[in-house]
Amino acid sequence: MILLNPVINRFAEYISSRIQKVGTIPISIWTKKYSNSIDTIKEYLFKNRAIALLQANIKSKSKFNPYMSRFRKGVAKIAQDLYLEKGLELPVTPVSIYGSNGLITPFKKISVNIGEHMTIGPYMDARNPVAEFTDALERRVAELLSVNEYGVRSKE
Repeated sequence: MILLNPVINRFAEYISSRIQKVGTIPISIWTKKYSNSIDTIKEYLFKNRAIALLQANIKSKSKFNPYMSRFRKGVAKIAQDLYLEKGLELPVTPVSIYGSNGLITPFKKISVNIGEHMTIGPYMDARNPVAEFTDALERRVAELLSVNEYGVRSKE
């Protein structure tokens, strides 16, 4: 994998430069160059634009659902920064997507469940608000994953 990193980085830069033209904010999960992306995300949010941040598939499994990866702290960090810098309680809407892994065909069933929005405000008095809010989001998405297409929570 180490030998492929230069190729992966070049490919990610190529794709990123192309998709930026339609208003996306590319974030490379292979490099640590997040600060420009985070600033752009904050600018979008101040302009009342919606942002969708998808969790990258990392090797560490979720403690709330064995089919999920642990959540990264980026969403919670952005929410905390906006809370501390501007007093803004950013609404974060947890969404679970089931069935999107593997090959997607026209006949494949994909379930999407959307939860009530959450804010970092209630976690600001915690010892580590970013970690607590990240865990709360991860737990909520795990709960949403266990809801079937009829809105009934499965018995797991």
